[in-house]
Amino acid sequence: MPLFPPRLRPNDRVAVFATAGTGRFGQEVAKDGMRFLEHFGLKPFLGQSVVGKPGYSVRSRQERAD
Repeated sequence: MPLFPPRLRPNDRVAVFATAGTGRFGQEVAKDGMRFLEHFGLKPFLGQSVVGKPGYSVRSRQERAD
C-alpha cells in the first residue's frame, strides 16, 4: 500500500532549493516560483543552494558532503 505525505495547506512552509546548476537562470526565476507558491497560500523560503553565486554548485565538495 503506497504512503502519501499529508496535503499542503494554506500557510504551510515549503523550501525552494536547487539540486544542481545553481543560479544558471538567475534568482529572478526563483522569485517567480516563490510568487507562484504564495499564490496558493504557501509560505516558501529559499534554501542556501539557491542564493549562492551562479555555477554548477554553490557549495564546496566538503559542504555538499556534510
